[in-house]
Amino acid sequence: ANPMAKKWMTAPVPNYDKLVNLFGNDRATGEGSMTAKERRNRMTLACEGTGNTIQLIDEMVSQNEAVLEPFINLGDDCEVQVEPPPGSLSKRKRRRSANEDDLKEIEIMKEAFDKVANAIEKSIVIPESRQECKYSKKDIFPAFEDIGLEAELHTDAYIYLTSDKDRMETFFDCPVSKRKNVLLRMLSIAGIM
Repeated sequence: ANPMAKKWMTAPVPNYDKLVNLFGNDRATGEGSMTAKERRNRMTLACEGTGNTIQLIDEMVSQNEAVLEPFINLGDDCEVQVEPPPGSLSKRKRRRSANEDDLKEIEIMKEAFDKVANAIEKSIVIPESRQECKYSKKDIFPAFEDIGLEAELHTDAYIYLTSDKDRMETFFDCPVSKRKNVLLRMLSIAGIM
């Protein structure tokens, strides 16, 4: 034996009594006795739907969840029905009901998203086609003469205003007394002047 291990044979263990209660002789049959590995194996077996295989029955017998009783032979024409133990059945029912609850919740969320999508679709207002500009390109040069715009700026201002309907509307919608200042400001912002 290892001489280093001898010191651990006599070392006191804190909370020994509590550990004995938790992990004593009855640990394998008590509530919550399964380890994480056993629980995971049981879940995968239940999810795969393997039914009552010999390995599953052996496992259930070893954990005192099932008792093997001798079968009474009633004849070849009788069907033998083996019911799973009540503990595992309730777990399956709980798992199934949890899945059903999840599906119901997903369905509720789907309906809510559909309602939101419908509300968004209804709220989208397609703007009516804007009315054509009430001013035509023919009105621009007479307006330049009315406001007293220098002749050398006529061509640049005309090209600038006719390239965008909003610009033309801005020019014509402002008061006649301010049109020249507005046009000169628009041209300077555009870098034309």
